[in-house]
Amino acid sequence: MTGITVGFLIIGVIVVAAVVFSVWLIAMVLGLIGRTIGALFGWNRPPAPLTRPSYPCPRTSCRAINPASARFCRRCGHELLRRQLSRQAAMW
Repeated sequence: MTGITVGFLIIGVIVVAAVVFSVWLIAMVLGLIGRTIGALFGWNRPPAPLTRPSYPCPRTSCRAINPASARFCRRCGHELLRRQLSRQAAMW
């Protein structure tokens, strides 16, 4: 390759990088403007969280909330009480 070809190649890479950066910058600015307008008018409130059954740790010094499927407390590691779910077998 000659020096001119390498020069054009380098300039082309720089131009492509500048275009990609410009598009990214414009997208970030538009997103920020959209979030700001949404916050002003209250359009982008987070959805209500899905509620799942949860139980507190039985230790009075911990009382961390744990999911129903947990066997041990997430905070202190204390074994949680077994909660027997009533399941009925099919009777024929």
